[in-house]
Formats: sequence, C-alpha cells, structure tokens
Amino acid sequence: MNEKLDRLLDHLDTFLPKPLTEEQWKSSTAFRWRRRDSIFGSIGFLQPVKHVSDITFEDLQNIDRQRDAIRDNTKNFIQKKPANNILLTGARGTGKSSLIKASLHEFASQGLRLVEVEKEHLADLADITELLAERPERFIIFCDDLSFEDGESGYKAMKSALDGSVSAQVDNILIYATSNRRHLLPEYMKDNESYVHTDDGEIHPGEVVEEKISLSERFGLWLSFYSFSQEDLMKQFKGLKRGSPAFNKDLKIQQNLKQQFKHVDDSLFAMSLRNPKIAENVTKEIGNVHYNIDKAQSSFVDSQIQKGLSHQQYAISASNKLADFLSE
Repeated sequence: MNEKLDRLLDHLDTFLPKPLTEEQWKSSTAFRWRRRDSIFGSIGFLQPVKHVSDITFEDLQNIDRQRDAIRDNTKNFIQKKPANNILLTGARGTGKSSLIKASLHEFASQGLRLVEVEKEHLADLADITELLAERPERFIIFCDDLSFEDGESGYKAMKSALDGSVSAQVDNILIYATSNRRHLLPEYMKDNESYVHTDDGEIHPGEVVEEKISLSERFGLWLSFYSFSQEDLMKQFKGLKRGSPAFNKDLKIQQNLKQQFKHVDDSLFAMSLRNPKIAENVTKEIGNVHYNIDKAQSSFVDSQIQKGLSHQQYAISASNKLADFLSE
C-alpha cells in the first residue's frame, strides 16, 4: 500500500514546478516569477533568467541625478544600511527600467539579485517574500510599467508588501517599480471636487485623492523622469527656417507636448499638497512651464525663431526644477 502511495506521489510530483537548486540560486543573478497551470491549480515558481541585460550606469546619459540616487540607495541596501523602496515615474523611454537593470549589473557581484514580477502576479507577493526571506542574498523585486485600475487585487497586495502587513518587513528585500502614472492609479478631473478648502485658505485633498496617492506615498524614494522630447525639439528648431518643410511638423509636435503636460499638472499639484514645503515652488514652476510652452508656440507661429527657442529653454529649466522638487 505504501509503495503504491509513494509511486502515486512521485507521479504527481512530476506535475509540479521544480524548486530552485542551491546551484541555481548561486549561479543566477536574475529571476522571473511565473505561474503554471497544473492538476493542483495555478502554481507560482521562480525561473532563472538565462540572458541578463549587461547595461551599465555609464551607458545611460542625461539622467545623472536619478542615476546617483538609485545607485546610492542600492549601495546602502547591499551594505545593510537603511534603504528605500523606489518608485520611478515618467515618460516612456527615459531610462527608468534601464537604471534598475544597471543596478543589478553594478552590484550583482556583491550579492544583489533581481526578481521580476508582472502586475498580474502581484497577489503572490507574500509567497515570494516568504521564499526569499531565508536566503542570504539581497533581492530587489522589480515591477515594470506598473499601474492599476480601480479595484484591482494587485493594488492591495502591493500596499501590504510595502507596509509589511501582519508580518514584519523583510530585511533582504526592496521593491523597485516603474510607472507612467505618478500615483499608479488613473486620475480624473472630477477627483479635484473632493478637495476641502478651509477658512484660512488652506487646501486639503479629499478621500478620493487621499486613496489614489496612498500607494505611491508608501515608496520611500520617488524619482521623476521627464521626456527628452522638448530638448530634442529645441535642437531641431535651431536648424530650421520658417519656410522649411519640417517647420509645420515640429509646430505640431510642440502642440502635442503642451497637451501632454496638461495631463500631468493636476497630479503634480495634488502631490505637492502633501508637502507644504514645496507646494508653492511646484505651483510656480508648473505655471512657468505652461507660460513658456505657450510663448514658444506663439513665437514660432509669428516666425520669431530665436524668441521661441528662448521660451523652450525656460520651459526645460522649469521642468528640471519640478523633477528636483518631486524627488526630494
């Protein structure tokens, strides 16, 4: 009877993902969390990444401030000093994910490991944490292109992981996430109706806004990335004349950049209200960006190329100041 039971168990075991061997733990620097359907249901497991990106910090240009911040934070983590979970937000193609991969390249020899978890698997974060907690390596859980719709289950799982939930936060794990949304959830103009104006003129976010920024606030370090498009466009205008065929095309691009910034300024303003020390400066620089983009557009339409270029430069400077404020 026991022999038949053993054979049955051995047979069933073939349907289960194999746990990592000690050799795999030691020889691999990056892993992906996967799920596999079996007769026992969907089962999660770690899969070593065979071909790991070899991008370095030196390969990345024009993001020195963000690079230094993530390098210093990761170095502290490796050295078992206080370190933060990091949320990297901004436009696509600005180097957010590449910085995290460069961190692995820089510190893998010192025991850093990367575990990539897709959004649909975030409900497994507690299981992943339990699996990694007993290992001697230092792990960054990497969530790329993260955003949620209202009511998604992964949202609560992420909040629990960042808070520690019932269990204590694990010493050898940090979470690095990238997103195109500042607060990870969609934001609507109607959300602004929940703001409360007090008698002394102060503005306080209502429950809707509070809930939408509560997850992003759980990251100890925010790094903001702005599109290089405005700077690239300025370089293009420098070589153009009013009658150039590319002139009208670049004017349309400038208009599109103006519209893109309008989509993020409400989010920037909402975030600044959480920190009164920077609220006035953020509001000022948002106004400077809007003003100078408008002036650049109208100057180019009036064939005042140099004046338009000047306003473009002011818009870029104001955007850089915003990035500095929001990363403090």
